[in-house]
Amino acid sequence: MRQQGLTTELTANSGRIAEINTLADQLINTDHRHSAAVKKRRKEINDMWENLQRLKKAKEEELKEKHGVELFFDSCEEMKAWIQEKDAVLSDGDLGRDLETVRALQRRHQVH
Repeated sequence: MRQQGLTTELTANSGRIAEINTLADQLINTDHRHSAAVKKRRKEINDMWENLQRLKKAKEEELKEKHGVELFFDSCEEMKAWIQEKDAVLSDGDLGRDLETVRALQRRHQVH
C-alpha cells in the first residue's frame, strides 16, 4: 500500500521536474548571472530524481519477486492440504462391506 502511494506521489511530481528544467533553461538561455549555479542545481535535482526512479523500480521488482514466492507457498499449502485430505480418505480402511458400498466408494473416488 505504501508503495502504491509512493508511485502515485512520484507520478504527480514528475511535472514539477519538467517545470524546474524549463525554468532552468529559461534562466540559462538569458545568460542570467547565476547560470552556473542554476545548471549545477538543476543537475543535482535531476540526478536525485533519476536515483529515486531507479530505487522505485528496484523496489517494484523486489515486491514482484516476493509476491511470486507468496503465491508459490500458498499453492504448496493448498496442494499439501488436498493431499492430506485424499490421504485420509484412502487410509480410512473402510473398503466397503458389500458390493454396493464398494461401487459407491469407487464412484466417489473417480469424481474427486
